[in-house]
Amino acid sequence: MIIMDLVVSGVGKFSKPVKFTFHKGYNVIYGLNESGKSTFARAIMAVLFPDIYSNVPDFINWQLEGSSRCYLTISEGNEIYRLVRDFSQKLSNLSRYVKDKNVFALITKDENEISEFITNKLKLADDEIYSGTFFSDAANLPSTSPLGYMGAVPKPVKSQQSPSEDDFDFEGQDPTALKERLETLKGEMARAEEMSEIEAAFDQEQSNLYEIQSQIKDIRQLEKEIGETSEFINRFKAFGEVEGIIGRVERYTESEKRIEHTINELRSKKGQAEAELINTKLPSITEHKLFLPGVGIAALGIVLKMPVAQDMLGRFINNPDTIENISKLAVLIMLVGIGLAGWVLWQFVSAFSYQNKLRSTVSESDDEIKMATARYNTEMREMKELMKSLGADNVEALKAKVSNYKQSELKRDTLLKRLSQMKEERDYDKLIEEENVIKSRLDEFQQKLEGMHGLGFTPQEMKTEIKKIEAYLAKKGVRFDRYDESKAGSSKSVGFAGGRKPSRFPDDHFARSLAIATELVQKGQMEPLSELQKSFDRYIQVLTNKNYARATFSKDGVIKFFKADNLMRVGMDSMSLATKDTVYFALKLALIDSIIKRRSIPVIMDDPFILFDDQRMTAVTSILKELSSKAQVILLTTKKAAIQGADRSFQIK
Repeated sequence: MIIMDLVVSGVGKFSKPVKFTFHKGYNVIYGLNESGKSTFARAIMAVLFPDIYSNVPDFINWQLEGSSRCYLTISEGNEIYRLVRDFSQKLSNLSRYVKDKNVFALITKDENEISEFITNKLKLADDEIYSGTFFSDAANLPSTSPLGYMGAVPKPVKSQQSPSEDDFDFEGQDPTALKERLETLKGEMARAEEMSEIEAAFDQEQSNLYEIQSQIKDIRQLEKEIGETSEFINRFKAFGEVEGIIGRVERYTESEKRIEHTINELRSKKGQAEAELINTKLPSITEHKLFLPGVGIAALGIVLKMPVAQDMLGRFINNPDTIENISKLAVLIMLVGIGLAGWVLWQFVSAFSYQNKLRSTVSESDDEIKMATARYNTEMREMKELMKSLGADNVEALKAKVSNYKQSELKRDTLLKRLSQMKEERDYDKLIEEENVIKSRLDEFQQKLEGMHGLGFTPQEMKTEIKKIEAYLAKKGVRFDRYDESKAGSSKSVGFAGGRKPSRFPDDHFARSLAIATELVQKGQMEPLSELQKSFDRYIQVLTNKNYARATFSKDGVIKFFKADNLMRVGMDSMSLATKDTVYFALKLALIDSIIKRRSIPVIMDDPFILFDDQRMTAVTSILKELSSKAQVILLTTKKAAIQGADRSFQIK
């Protein structure tokens, strides 16, 4: 048996419907004091054992209006069932989930049949055995209560609309008026029964709506996740394909690396050129030492070559050959002079060209620095816009987003495939259609119920008044037609007991546990007592951190505990309250372990470890996790340490 979910409405502090879903294995509900944990624990017990647990004050709506209901969905084998208890009208119903129609179909409203279902189909132990084994709460421990069983149940809180039989005192009233009142009540009973049927149908439809919406919720959550992933991907596509963005990021990264180096190189080149311009002085060509001599020599050669000069030389030199040689020498002198002057002129032109080249280098370096800076600033501005658009604070964050892009695409494709499968498996369109149909029915039921708000009492309260009036009229000898309950309607009230029946087990916690164990062994519903003894010893050692070695128990329920260091016997009187609770839970957990080896039954614990320190809490959490592999465990606690390792955990406030 597995508890799948619990819905409480109008119970204790929960005036509006609240639903908790449970998994197989280890479930933890965490909350501070007064958060409503105990209400949920007792709600489960009240649905399973209404005669015992439904009379506690938590099951009366604190606002004294509306109804108080609990819905418990359980699985047994391949079947899923839902038990509904209406504590305000004392009504119950049992339904079974029909997979083909995706609804819960009513099985019965008869309390006897529901009790038989719990006993025979679910094979739950009776309330005393269950509360003595699988249910634990902080109010029923050796440290907090002298009783092993829950003790006397508080009287129900009386609602303003819930009169008892003592409220009908008809002495002195006109029998005729009472007879008319009787007929009026009989007439209203039909409306009351109809109202009860509508409320039951309303509850059933609301329960079906919960089921449908829980399936739709998963799909819509998946759609939301796909939308968020697609939005992330589309933000990249707004700036081109992701490969383009990767290229831009790489180029910008390279620009960041080389911009400083490039500018430094250009500045160094410019500085060198400027230094050379300063150090390189271009003198006047006439100031060159060889220029004027060269010009003079060239001029001399030219003069000697001139006919006038040759005629003058001929006057002094009569030898023609000599004159010819002087002419040839003049040409040579001229060429030497021209060569010297030309060489000097070439040097001057080269120096002038080099200075122009240096000036050009300085100018070009300035231009290149400006261009490189402008290009980098443009890339940086574009990159900042890209980072801003993609929600990245810096380039590294942008790189991380880019690296996640393809993973996001893969994730989206996977989610889309899962969404398609989920919609197909759950027939999403049909779920939406059924959701709308159920909402329409609920609106119709709500309108009908609003039209019946004038009814003063519930059907059960009307029946009580009718019986009192009939008894009074019969006492006075007034003739009247008795109310035929068999014709009134199909609803049957829950047989909620007004008090607790006497227990067949001892009051002492340890004696009670051993008595339960003995009875279950005799019925073949748990392992032999020898196996219980082994588990008991093991859990004592674990929970007490090996301060205690073992314990022995006799048939009359007497338990002896032995210390680990010297095997000295220790009596209960010498134990602290926390240690008493610890060894009690060692026995109770051993008892649970011995039972669930034969039959898997949910274990419910309502913050029973209030005196446990962190070390003991860690130990008991480990044990509960171990037990959860064989049976479902539901722990309600104020200790966060218990959440560790839970298969399902949630917090209530």
